[in-house]
Amino acid sequence: MKKLTILMSHVGVVDYPTGIFNRTFSMAKELSKLGHDVTITATQNKKLIFPYKKEYRHGIKIVSFPSFLPMKIRKLGYAILPIVLKFLFVQNKKFDICHCDNHRPTSFIPLWLYSKIQKTKIVVEWMDLFGKGGLYDDKSKIWKSTLGFLDNYLEKKAIKSADGVVVLSDFLKKRAIDLGVNSNCIEKIWGGSDIDTINFTHDSQKNRRKYSIPENSFVCSVGNMTEHEMELYEADLKRILNLTDNILIIRTGPFSIKYHQIFKNRLIQFGYKTYNEYCELLSVSDFFLLLQKNNIRQISRWPNIIGDFIAAGRPTVITPAGESAICLNMHPEAFILFNSHDKSDVFLKKIKNKCTFSNKTRIRKIAEKNFNWKYRSIQLSQFYKKTIKTKKLQ
Repeated sequence: MKKLTILMSHVGVVDYPTGIFNRTFSMAKELSKLGHDVTITATQNKKLIFPYKKEYRHGIKIVSFPSFLPMKIRKLGYAILPIVLKFLFVQNKKFDICHCDNHRPTSFIPLWLYSKIQKTKIVVEWMDLFGKGGLYDDKSKIWKSTLGFLDNYLEKKAIKSADGVVVLSDFLKKRAIDLGVNSNCIEKIWGGSDIDTINFTHDSQKNRRKYSIPENSFVCSVGNMTEHEMELYEADLKRILNLTDNILIIRTGPFSIKYHQIFKNRLIQFGYKTYNEYCELLSVSDFFLLLQKNNIRQISRWPNIIGDFIAAGRPTVITPAGESAICLNMHPEAFILFNSHDKSDVFLKKIKNKCTFSNKTRIRKIAEKNFNWKYRSIQLSQFYKKTIKTKKLQ
């Protein structure tokens, strides 16, 4: 396999606990293991180091740039200083391929300018529909007339300008084709499973004691479900709790006073946790819950948390939409269809039948064989080489 020098531009800050950074870093780590030379550029997380901070992890060079703007701006990809510093840093360097993990300014603009000067092919990832018809529609009028206008423009600009487009769903592939991108220049790559950090442990008692979770409880994890999502699916959460008296729901992410009052001691909230703590909390669960609506926002994306759930070797109760529906059909042993028509005892039996040791082992094997990041990076590496060789077709 020919070694490539790859420049990956992350939209946000280093180590920010989002699916985007984890995806980019995980992919870069495996690309490095394949023998490629990978550089990630990003915005600094905390302490400001001028003009940049350079570090090495797992064979990857990570170069991060300072910003004076608050985190809520930096993490979204609108920090101005990193745009300038990223471009100045890379302008005279040589790379075989450029990869933007988002269309927003800190990710796209420096590499787009660089690709024009150096005549280097550029790949852009399209993870969600951010513009009109998608996330844009739920924003305030102020957002729509300011950053939202820019977001909508850059999303289309990035996809049209790219030599290759990585999408996470069939919906976005079709949308890219509608924008004039040739289907041969598009590759769908789902999220992966971190099988190195997320351990498969059938016996969850050790970590239950560590996090003060009753050892005889039947634990359902909703991951980092937002308060808005909890409000949207409140009736479904109550139905899960009503299946049996010893079910507990655990949740990471921001603390919700409202749902603490509603569910009382049946809901355990852990707040923000480190990634390693989050991985440990996955192992205390008996099953997971992923609720979705069949709307554009859901069908245009890949729910990254599926990779975590499968890696932990636990079944997921799911309301499938878009790509998760495809995943359900491919790997039915890993999922339990959330059916509102099932009686409680029937539904509970379905869940417990999927929580056997043998089925948990099968789920973990799916993560190791079909969802590991090495598998995803091989797919991406092949797409890079195809993109380098292919004349842009639109």
